[in-house]
Amino acid sequence: MLKEIVEYFTPRELVEAQEFLIKHFPEAAVVGGGLDLTWRERKGIKYLISLDKLPLKFIRRRDGFLEIGATTTIRELIEFFLPGDEFPDFLKPALKRVATPLLRGVITIGGALARAYPWGDLPPIFMGLESQIELFDGEARVLPLQEFYTGDFREALRKAILTKIILPLNPQKFTSYRRFTRTEVDIPLFNQIVSLEIMEGKVKWARVLMGARPGFPYEEFELEEFLLGKMLDEDLIIRASDLLKKIARVESDFRLSREYRRHLSGVFLEENLREIKGKYDSQFHA
Repeated sequence: MLKEIVEYFTPRELVEAQEFLIKHFPEAAVVGGGLDLTWRERKGIKYLISLDKLPLKFIRRRDGFLEIGATTTIRELIEFFLPGDEFPDFLKPALKRVATPLLRGVITIGGALARAYPWGDLPPIFMGLESQIELFDGEARVLPLQEFYTGDFREALRKAILTKIILPLNPQKFTSYRRFTRTEVDIPLFNQIVSLEIMEGKVKWARVLMGARPGFPYEEFELEEFLLGKMLDEDLIIRASDLLKKIARVESDFRLSREYRRHLSGVFLEENLREIKGKYDSQFHA
């Protein structure tokens, strides 16, 4: 799969990497963990740009945010969180369900978000957390991950390098994630993330994202609007689930039917909302 490679460039400065990328466009590819290059054929790629020597492997808390360097692996992010770490309480177990232990030591956070396969776990998870990313295209610029994906992000990455992921540390938000797979370590056939901000038992802010539907993750605005301003109780959970089963924008493929994905969307929503309600109740009514 790498028979056409003529040069493996290992820059020590970010500007060198970006200039090399532009110079050899479209025959150059950035290498983070490298997994994407080994399991699928990338025709026409002759130049590889390694990020190994760049200072992009880090995890740090700063001014109410968690900053994650692009070459940080899933395993390194999992190991960063200490037992009882409050932020975010769902992220560590969610990441531990992605791929296999060996692959989690290879897959980088930046690489997974840059490739953004429609069946991936990380794009909806980080979108649901209102993440931002930092791109370097001659200068560093930060933009919301969801805004990045709304545009032609693959075209943008032909001239820019994803360097950092930024997560807001918001203790008022409660998040839950579900995925449906054939085996525990398989890719998702459907996934869903729900994130809510709750005040005095009422939903003040909501984000519901569904991926592997098949297709890229999308935000279910109609359902979010339905949740806003209402008490998060069992009645709301059931009504929201019934609504999503009717409106979920999912389709059939050779793996699952449209009807089954719609059923899953409602089942997952019930489970996610009940989990969030349980977290909220234990925090404020203990």
